[in-house]
Amino acid sequence: MNYDYNIEDFLYQKVDLNRLTQEIQRSAITVALDYCSTVGDVCSIFFKATLSFDEVALLDLVVSEHSGEALPDPTEDDGTPVISLKARQSDGVPKVALASREGWEWVIGTHNFCDPCTWFGDSIRVEEALTDSGDGLTYTSERPYWIDMVSGRMHNDDLWVQIQRDLNPSDPHGYQVVVKVDGVVQQMREPFETSGGDYTVNFAEGTVTFFDAPSGVVTATYNYAAGSTFYVRPFPGTSLFIEATWCVTTNDVVMTDTLEYSVWDGTKLMAANFKRAGQILVEVQSVQPPYTAKGATTGEKQIEDMDEFRRVSRGMKYDRQVASFRCAVAKQLSGSREVRVKTLHDRPMVGENVTLTFSCIEKREG
Repeated sequence: MNYDYNIEDFLYQKVDLNRLTQEIQRSAITVALDYCSTVGDVCSIFFKATLSFDEVALLDLVVSEHSGEALPDPTEDDGTPVISLKARQSDGVPKVALASREGWEWVIGTHNFCDPCTWFGDSIRVEEALTDSGDGLTYTSERPYWIDMVSGRMHNDDLWVQIQRDLNPSDPHGYQVVVKVDGVVQQMREPFETSGGDYTVNFAEGTVTFFDAPSGVVTATYNYAAGSTFYVRPFPGTSLFIEATWCVTTNDVVMTDTLEYSVWDGTKLMAANFKRAGQILVEVQSVQPPYTAKGATTGEKQIEDMDEFRRVSRGMKYDRQVASFRCAVAKQLSGSREVRVKTLHDRPMVGENVTLTFSCIEKREG
């Protein structure tokens, strides 16, 4: 079965058949490739059998990211910088070392698909007057699942706060909760601390509890979860190369929604929907031994309510498993191109943790 592509379908409007063959063979496409050929402006890709719908989408993605550059000749100098060191071997030959690679490493950990309080990507910021629950101390909001970027619920929360501030100088809120009494800002107690501050926040329930009853109108400004999408996108003026991907799950997870992985460039270029856990395992390249839950006391692990456990413990409640996925061909994101991961119907997974990690190289363009 053959699949035809116009030269305009390729990233730089050029094709290198050897590289394209290698990229297809290293992709997640399971049908055997026969050969590739070009005639004029048309590239034809022949397979031993018909591709599935998802495999066609994968082939479209390989084509759209194909650079067209020739593969390096292993017998020739590949241009890798080599540094001659002052130190020499016993026979007088200088020692050498490979120069560091171009670009900056950026390990991007997604929010937790089990915990909407980390879903900052689609969050909406509001200000509202809170309602006294009746005890004069706890005040409630209209919405649950306030975004928590202060207690370490997700990887690099401080970095995402800084990114929001850097990219939005006119509104550098950094997803922070701001509570006021009659317009006067109050101080939140630091997470996990037992003293200090004027109040604590239950992010999952959307409530504020004061230590001393306030006298006046209580208002809160906060971000709340309005969707489950996590975005992997380059900074302006840079390109992002995804070189490896892995998933971390706890052994209590229950899959309650379809997990969608999609690539966008203004519009959706492709999407892979994983409806069952078994579909995800098909693409797993390797699985590491379970990592024993650490950092929580025995008493903390006995807390049944997961939101309460997250609020009081710095540790892990359940053992975790790491599975890596094939990413032999680096996925380049530049301009408006981005990767999105979400639960299809914005339902949280049941359990402690489901996260993805993207190991990336960031480079300046031009």
